[in-house]
Amino acid sequence: MKKIIFLFLILVISSFLIIENKEEKTNEKKGVKESTIQKETRALFVSYMELNTYIRNKTEEESKENIKSMIVKTKKNKFNTLILQVRSYDDAIYKTTLFPTSKSIILKDGTNYDVLEYFLNESKKENIDIYIWINPFRITRPKEELIENTYADQYKDTSVVQKIGDIYYYNPAREESKKHIIEGIEELVKNYQFKGILFDDYFYPNDDIDNLEYTKKGHDLTKQEFHLQVINNLIKEVYQSIKKINQNVEFGISPDGNIENNYHKNYADVKTWCSKEGYIDFIMPQLYYGFNNTAKPFIKTMNEWSDIVTNKKIKIYYTLAFYKVGKEDTYAKEGSSEWIENNDIIRKQIIIARNNKKYSGFSLFRYDSLYNKEYYTMTTEKELKNLDSILKK
Repeated sequence: MKKIIFLFLILVISSFLIIENKEEKTNEKKGVKESTIQKETRALFVSYMELNTYIRNKTEEESKENIKSMIVKTKKNKFNTLILQVRSYDDAIYKTTLFPTSKSIILKDGTNYDVLEYFLNESKKENIDIYIWINPFRITRPKEELIENTYADQYKDTSVVQKIGDIYYYNPAREESKKHIIEGIEELVKNYQFKGILFDDYFYPNDDIDNLEYTKKGHDLTKQEFHLQVINNLIKEVYQSIKKINQNVEFGISPDGNIENNYHKNYADVKTWCSKEGYIDFIMPQLYYGFNNTAKPFIKTMNEWSDIVTNKKIKIYYTLAFYKVGKEDTYAKEGSSEWIENNDIIRKQIIIARNNKKYSGFSLFRYDSLYNKEYYTMTTEKELKNLDSILKK
């Protein structure tokens, strides 16, 4: 009798394992392996444009209700991360001794409050991670002048601060610029609790901003090599500064999705960052391409990024172009109408990305493209429904 019971138990356990294995294989074929889905980062970018819409010129009560609504929608739709732009220019949406207050958070009565702190507190209630997003070198909005008595203002007649077109920028090659950026990072890490810090893809505004520094004797680098070295030094020192204060705070970059542009236009040495220690914890390339993009088809470009992430400690999150849904993709050539003719591109891209061995998650640019009907196109709601089908598992 004991022998029969034992054999029966073995049979039941074996059947269960077979069924479980079949389900896992089925999910893998669909691109939704459960272990991958449970661990993935699902992020939404919240830019200064959202802040202009939901905070600027509102009452404090209205703005706080808007922030709560954004976080609740994020949670409800199964996203788990917000990437919040806290310094879009040389300003801030938080309490600081280093930067002027951002215009994006000035309320109807002319006052303001610590918007970053409010986002962090409300996000914690919903178990939403916050990454803070910074543009390090851009100082002013177009056609604006420098604000008196600020850090930038004291350098207005030097090569540290320069006007390019109708925007002021910090010169990346000047130590004064690097010092200001690092002090700003240290202030944030000391005063707030967040998951990580993100730099976007704006590094060198042009090739000539540091002509004086480049022509100084003492090096035999080409101009490209010099620019890459300048940015590498900044990234390494920012990383070190963060880790000295809090080892758990992650640091990463969201570079141009075109790897060649990073080397010849932005001077971002992404291959070094993704292969060596001491630069970044994650990379978030802007893969703003459709499947039929002539120059940069999505799958090929995604694989190129995967190939350069050779440091196993570095996570890769792919940033996808929800803002292109239903619109003409101007520079895609043969794929220019792809986002108009299809309504499931983002869903397909996430499924494909999930099957990449180095994949850790995705981010969508940007919040309003998903949730503000003023930005909707003819295909937005269908795209959202298709996206929802792979998130609400």
